[in-house]
Amino acid sequence: MTGLHMQRSMFQSSGLAWLAMILFLAIAGKIAGAGLAARLSGISGPSAIRIGILMNTRGLVELIVLNLGYREGILSGSLFTLFVLMALLTTAMTVPLLNLSERRS
Repeated sequence: MTGLHMQRSMFQSSGLAWLAMILFLAIAGKIAGAGLAARLSGISGPSAIRIGILMNTRGLVELIVLNLGYREGILSGSLFTLFVLMALLTTAMTVPLLNLSERRS
């Protein structure tokens, strides 16, 4: 049902630029925030980064919240679309990022 509310116009160049910015901020915020908190609590650097990567997943709970926000008129159609795409992409990239981080350590 979530996909029925998405707007195809967000797949044009300006929408993709907004998506890239939202993705960057969402990923950097989660990985840096959770990683820094883990590091400050005494966890080693590579493990702290893995914790940040695992916190990057958004999944089902965020989709429920986004649908509620859209239904109540808090989110516009284009913002809803961008956030749904961000939730799906960040969830999908978790395992590849985790595998990459394990290869580097």
